[in-house]
Amino acid sequence: MLKRIKKTDYIFIAAILICLIFHIICMYTPVPYDDEALYPTGPLRFINGDIMMQHEWHLSQFSSLFSHLPVLLWITLKGSTEGLILFLRIAYLLIHTSGAVIIYKSFR
Repeated sequence: MLKRIKKTDYIFIAAILICLIFHIICMYTPVPYDDEALYPTGPLRFINGDIMMQHEWHLSQFSSLFSHLPVLLWITLKGSTEGLILFLRIAYLLIHTSGAVIIYKSFR
């Protein structure tokens, strides 16, 4: 049984297509800023044995708690940090896209 497509469904479909375009752009374009490597290095230092607040004095070190598990997963599976930044970019887009879909569906 087919439902009638509403106007908001077209907006939702367009938003999903835009997210897919952003995923493709994310994979094939260079980064215009140099501080992207700072975010995986925080959890990487803690994985290597540094102690938070003792060996790391950067103000945003507590944001490393959120990315610690994905970085640890990547290093465990891959064995190196090659491709880690691209993995974190894609994970970020997937988390935010799925969050947007969940919020849209709950308010719909």
